[in-house]
Amino acid sequence: MNIPPGDGLLCGIVTRQSKPETVTMKRKIPKDPFNTACWTRGRPGDPVTVFAEVFSYADMAYWRREIKRVVAHAAADKEYRRRAAGALLLDMKVVRSALRAAHALRKARGAEAATAEGEMPRPQDYCCRVGRQDGWGDLPRCLTLKEYCRPYQVFKKLFGRRGLARRVQDWEAVVEAALSPCSTALRPGALRMYTELIKLLEAAHLVWVRG
Repeated sequence: MNIPPGDGLLCGIVTRQSKPETVTMKRKIPKDPFNTACWTRGRPGDPVTVFAEVFSYADMAYWRREIKRVVAHAAADKEYRRRAAGALLLDMKVVRSALRAAHALRKARGAEAATAEGEMPRPQDYCCRVGRQDGWGDLPRCLTLKEYCRPYQVFKKLFGRRGLARRVQDWEAVVEAALSPCSTALRPGALRMYTELIKLLEAAHLVWVRG
């Protein structure tokens, strides 16, 4: 005998009702391989665009000056107080993104400039053409002539010596030490760390300008 579904309970028969299907919507989270979400609105998908954001945040002269101060404080028993700690931590994140972008280009080629020894560099090969012109501030200080002509080689050389994770860790340790009034652990390697980090940023600036 066929029993209608609605009469099952009246006849002492329990009919199992199927649970409604639940539809789960998976939210797509935008990828952020260079950790730029914490300091810029966009999500740059390629390293050169990351460099553009880095030098839109601050010019090369600023990075050279500010990193020198941070490293100097990290190597001395003196707390960094020129700016608020939050501003310095934001700078730390921007440089960290630059390190990740440079690491992604360690095997790339391009952005070359032909400059003979003793010849004056051409402004179009190194000077930013966006916003205020600063030929002196944009001029590299730490790069050799060969590195100036082939900036991608800087990334290959630096990350060949020390990997990305170690360089990011070292940079974060520098900032942490600068914000501490009693840390001298970085004194022996302070100059080397400053020089290598500025080399990387100057090469990144050249790649962006010539890109």
